[in-house]
Amino acid sequence: MVNTLIKNTRYYKIDLSSTLFNEYLVERVYGNSTYKAPTGKRSNYFNSLLEAKEFIFKLVKSKTKKGYVEIK
Repeated sequence: MVNTLIKNTRYYKIDLSSTLFNEYLVERVYGNSTYKAPTGKRSNYFNSLLEAKEFIFKLVKSKTKKGYVEIK
């Protein structure tokens, strides 16, 4: 599951994947689209899929309040 949010030249990509140890990884990559490399990268691990999805929902809600638009 990948969510991509865009605001002018800024982007915020959220990716959800499962690990080999039955955990869920939420990886966030963000930056300015005019730069070659991303500005930042953050990873969070969760024990359940529900926790990970709730975290993503809160992130998307927060970013859309700040003016980002979700691209699916």
